[in-house]
Amino acid sequence: MDIKFSVIIPTHNRSEQLSLTLTSFNIQTMNNFEVVVVDDGSTDNTKDLVENFEASYPLTYKLIENAGSAAMARNKGISWASGKYLIFCDADFIVIPEFIEIFNKYIDKNPGSVISGFPECWNKIYTYFYPDFTARQKQKLYHSHNYSDRQKNELAKSKKIVQIIKPQDIYNNFNKIKRLASPNLKRNIKKQFQKTDVASWLLFVTRCVLVNKKYVEELGGFDASFPKNGLEDWELGYRLSNIGIDFISIPKVLGYHQEHPLRARQNEFRNLCLIYDKYDFSIPEFNLFAVYWPWKNIKKYKDSLRLFKIKQDNKRFREVRQLQNKWKYMAINFYNKFAVKE
Repeated sequence: MDIKFSVIIPTHNRSEQLSLTLTSFNIQTMNNFEVVVVDDGSTDNTKDLVENFEASYPLTYKLIENAGSAAMARNKGISWASGKYLIFCDADFIVIPEFIEIFNKYIDKNPGSVISGFPECWNKIYTYFYPDFTARQKQKLYHSHNYSDRQKNELAKSKKIVQIIKPQDIYNNFNKIKRLASPNLKRNIKKQFQKTDVASWLLFVTRCVLVNKKYVEELGGFDASFPKNGLEDWELGYRLSNIGIDFISIPKVLGYHQEHPLRARQNEFRNLCLIYDKYDFSIPEFNLFAVYWPWKNIKKYKDSLRLFKIKQDNKRFREVRQLQNKWKYMAINFYNKFAVKE
């Protein structure tokens, strides 16, 4: 069997969620794919889990030194991939049974495009209880699972991780997964991300995205100079857009993010500073991040780019320069605040 799709999953100490993610690939309706797990120096039981996992598909496990960089881990995964197309997937993402089949349908119709499961992939499910969940996360877990007061009290007292969703639920009752999941983005925000008139490359989100391997290799892969996770996918998406690649968003939920304790977004801010270093504040779309952070103000971000484009098309160059200078000034201020000083 020829491998058409290589699913690349970088991971670091995510063995609980990874187990369920790998299980969801066992029930795919198409089998022309492989999964490559790139373990970025995990200290939990990830190695034993993957090596002993009974997969119905080709499953490769590769351990790399703890680089702490998803960009580097994905680049390693690309080098080990044998498929024509790469599907980037997170270790904590349970995919639906038709996941591969739907990607196959879209890429056959649009062979030169990036096919993205974002933003519909921004749905969440609580598969484990973590003692260090925030109070808000705990309340959402209780609500989504319709727990009784007794069940809530039992979990609240727990000082250990408690598994809620088991592999049998995926194998025998996937509708339960769908029922327990909930959206994590409002509909109006999703609509803005789905529009491709400006900054279409924002669809390149590595939780759930497909791209032809040769395009990524031509561009040298992800920028491995990013020492931590955050924005490395959008930066590669921008470069793909620059060589004329179109982006298509699949308007269907392809999977569910398994909730885990929250992390700060500080890495994204620092990586944005690295982008400013790389491009020397010459890219208006990235400079505008310092004015309107897309995750928080996607409509204002895209409307600003639309206005910028109108001014360019109408040759109002003085006004174009004014916007460029304003955004650059804001980006420099952002850089001075968040850049890591040597």
